[in-house]
Amino acid sequence: MVKEHDIIRIFRQKFGINSAWDDVERIQINNTNLAINIDTLAYNTDVPPSMSLREAARKSMIACASDFAAKGIKPLWALISISMPLTYHTLDFEEIAGGLADASTELGCSIVGGDTKQSTEMSITVCLVGRGRQKPYRHGAQIHDAVFVSGPFGTSAAGLHMLLNSINGSDEYIRSVLHPTVRLEFGAKIADYINASMDSSDGLSTTLNEISAQSGISIIVTHEPIADNIEEFARKNNLNMDDLLYNGGEEYEIVFTAASKYIPKICSIASETDTPLIQIGFVEEGSGVFVKKDGQSYKIHDKGWQSFKS
Repeated sequence: MVKEHDIIRIFRQKFGINSAWDDVERIQINNTNLAINIDTLAYNTDVPPSMSLREAARKSMIACASDFAAKGIKPLWALISISMPLTYHTLDFEEIAGGLADASTELGCSIVGGDTKQSTEMSITVCLVGRGRQKPYRHGAQIHDAVFVSGPFGTSAAGLHMLLNSINGSDEYIRSVLHPTVRLEFGAKIADYINASMDSSDGLSTTLNEISAQSGISIIVTHEPIADNIEEFARKNNLNMDDLLYNGGEEYEIVFTAASKYIPKICSIASETDTPLIQIGFVEEGSGVFVKKDGQSYKIHDKGWQSFKS
């Protein structure tokens, strides 16, 4: 089975793209720096049970904007491509249009056009454009940096488990799946003070390992960002705690590193923007991601979301 990284490598080689792989592409036109990102929501893999079409359409834009948030970029314009089976009706398209309008209002960007076509499965592709910064990238982490996340983890994985298995639990967990949010304001305000960043939509294990690999450093986790009552939820439902915390994905938080001199400023911004900032560890020489707690150390492997898997 071909892995997603292999597919990306093939395309980059064929297109002659030599710059570092990142979530958002930057293009300079005369004196204007543009940032562009594109993402696709596919019904069979990205829309859980009980998620309405309106919620799914909103999610398609929020997911795309999450990458912008991690780079400190505000989306200004959006293009939307929608593929739908013939079984969908006018009211369905009204719901989808409503969800996209909801998201564009929340994000403060304008939907300027797009495309529609018939297909066997519903999918929504969103392309966002903004005025771009030249940093932060995935590969900028420095030795002795502190490592932060913009909020706790585990709620979306718990919520998805509830929806897939029709079990009871916190309404907050369900909300995190059906109505995710993105930290655009916080990301924009911290961008000048951080060295490396990435959004966590594919899972915290994927994000930390990607920053580690591209920066050529090791990340040590000393304080796991566990959401309230997630450990109890895991015990009650016989679930692996690491899977909920590190491998669930779709939290849409910002994971970043910063030099110690900027920590007070970043904490001040978190307070201003009502962001539940958590310092989870630090950067040191080496490679890989490790958790150190209770006198023990173990490695966190990349077990997050993969678009192409068997």
